[in-house]
Amino acid sequence: PRQAAGLSEITVTSVVCGPQHTAFISGARDLYTCGAGWFGRLGQGDTANRYFFERVGGMPEPVANVACGGYQTFITSQSLDLWLCGRDICVCEETHILSPTPAFRNIQDRPLFKVKSVAAGP
Repeated sequence: PRQAAGLSEITVTSVVCGPQHTAFISGARDLYTCGAGWFGRLGQGDTANRYFFERVGGMPEPVANVACGGYQTFITSQSLDLWLCGRDICVCEETHILSPTPAFRNIQDRPLFKVKSVAAGP
């Protein structure tokens, strides 16, 4: 093991790993990702690979929880809404989109339900 470059001043509160990407939440509730960017699963607004952790910008509010799936990343926000980036064909929605979702989008269609935690598999 070795220390990740450029992160010595950041407090890490949670780390999760997917098959080909990793995410962590900082003490400031920011999200950082790195790894294979296929389908936009890193939430960086594109499908590029990241070899070093980068903060995900443009988040609507602080991140509470994160999970890495095979081709997507899920987060719950501070207000307990569920967000997704990456390939959403594996997500049970009425309209499946085969194209990448490179930035996080809210996938909750029932605002009365709140999500406290999220998990994903490969």
